[in-house]
Amino acid sequence: MKATATEFRLRFWIFVAIYWLSFSLYLFDHQNLGGWLAMNAGRLLPSLTGGVAVKIVFWLGTLLAVLGAALRTWATGYLRPEVMVDERVHSARLVADGPYRFLRNPLYFGNMLMAFGYAVMASRVGAPVLVALHVIFLLRLIGREEAALAKTQGESYAGYCRAVPRLWPSLTPRVPAAGHPFSLGGGILGEAFFWCLALAEAVFAVTLKIKVFYWVLWASFAVYAVCYAVIKLQRRSGDADRAL
Repeated sequence: MKATATEFRLRFWIFVAIYWLSFSLYLFDHQNLGGWLAMNAGRLLPSLTGGVAVKIVFWLGTLLAVLGAALRTWATGYLRPEVMVDERVHSARLVADGPYRFLRNPLYFGNMLMAFGYAVMASRVGAPVLVALHVIFLLRLIGREEAALAKTQGESYAGYCRAVPRLWPSLTPRVPAAGHPFSLGGGILGEAFFWCLALAEAVFAVTLKIKVFYWVLWASFAVYAVCYAVIKLQRRSGDADRAL
């Protein structure tokens, strides 16, 4: 079942709402999943002291968050940051370079890595809700994008779908490079928010201070607003240049 146009337009804020809902479940379960996992790991492996086990759990979560941000940056560098913030599905071209040679939806796989990384920051009840809602919403977004691409790209996209996995990456490239240019700066600009999310979890893994985590987390929205404004300005400037 594919997402509606409204869901696609508001996808960023729906993801924010999923995180907010998941973390609000601390009202019903006060036990943090990461701390609970560390406690049980210490019971299974007595050589792990409580502090060491906690650090390991939250650094593993941070690693997943970093991998998610890095994958999205790699993908956005090919897709372009203005596509990332657009309210419409872009289906005029088929990108088959970089991570798109290994899986069809690297951006959404990056979202899943981030969700699993952040699950250890949620409660034992909130963590599965966070992951489950991500899966449901991502599949809806994928359904909408794939329908648009199938309509505009026809057999070329059908062949791409037959060759490249949908959401789980292949270990080797499944299609030859198409020659689209890569922009590291564009990738970082488009995914700065995700890097801030990874930074927030890394700061917590170092300090184990939840207030510091939330300060960095809230600052990430200011970073998103600035990057969003820059991307929109660049797009308007590009449109004006093409009109001349």
